[in-house]
Amino acid sequence: MNQIKIFIFTLTILITSTAVAAGQPAKNYIYFPNREAGGSNIRKDKALSDPRFSGAQIVYTWRSLEPVKDQYDFSAIKQDIAYLRSIDKKLWIQLQEKSFQPNKKTYRTICCSIPSTRGEY
Repeated sequence: MNQIKIFIFTLTILITSTAVAAGQPAKNYIYFPNREAGGSNIRKDKALSDPRFSGAQIVYTWRSLEPVKDQYDFSAIKQDIAYLRSIDKKLWIQLQEKSFQPNKKTYRTICCSIPSTRGEY
């Protein structure tokens, strides 16, 4: 039990001192595990107006950014950047290419059906 307390204390000091050493306080971002059409859930979230938050951490699936092989659509990210800039916030992008939910497809199925890619590309 003592070792766990020492570990947590040490980790806390390390994280805090890293932020202080960088000359900036730690920043807090509101986590959005999914993005609704047009980013409506992000625009509706009143917590983004709280000055304690520096911005939003938004999960984008690989499938949404590359709906067709080699054709990329970054319009959602561009819309979110524009909106967050308008309220003086920043965007933390989380790219998700896997899911622990069996029915949630975060990637395009073609990447796993081409033998030469071994599910990668």
